[in-house]
Amino acid sequence: MTIKVGVFGAGGRMGSTVCRAVVGDHDLELVAGVDPLHAGIDLREVTGAPVGGLQMSPDADAILQAGATVAVDFTHVDAARENLTWCAENGIAVMVYEPLASGLLSGRPVTIQELRRTWADLEEWTFYDRLCAPGKLERSADVASGVGRVAARLELPPAQVAVAWVLSRREVTAAICGSRNPAHVTQNSAVAEVRLDAEAIAELDALVPLGPAFA
Repeated sequence: MTIKVGVFGAGGRMGSTVCRAVVGDHDLELVAGVDPLHAGIDLREVTGAPVGGLQMSPDADAILQAGATVAVDFTHVDAARENLTWCAENGIAVMVYEPLASGLLSGRPVTIQELRRTWADLEEWTFYDRLCAPGKLERSADVASGVGRVAARLELPPAQVAVAWVLSRREVTAAICGSRNPAHVTQNSAVAEVRLDAEAIAELDALVPLGPAFA
């Protein structure tokens, strides 16, 4: 039995990559691609995914109508929030990518110098303008510091607290964490056993109002 998948933001660089990956997996079936900027265009033309008979849809209803049970979202922040809420209301499972905000919530100092240790070409990455540009890096650092305070109280690594908060959202079914080494994989996997208390969730909810500078 194959799993039917719908992709939000299917026309973007990462969305197209996901579409091709889904088509290449025998256990998955790509049944819908949503992208208002490419609505009505053949999905193969936009994504390069070798699947026939599908056109890009302008709205989420296409995912429901196609019978998808899993959705992958690669849109911008505001659209993603709406899409996640829609999925929760319609019983669609959602996988979230980048719960650690490109490593900003991993517990390391949030400074340009520190970030360049991992991202030598920092300004070239898509998250730079959203999280690290002048005026936004300070906001990101404040969020990371707040996550660190919650983590210290709970005696957990900041990365685990950040991922656990994402998984506590009713809209989220699973989270995909980027891991650069086996230790990261082990630490991230341990989040499956973490349950944040109501106080911690409230602190994190207040800390991350999901404004334009931070996703």
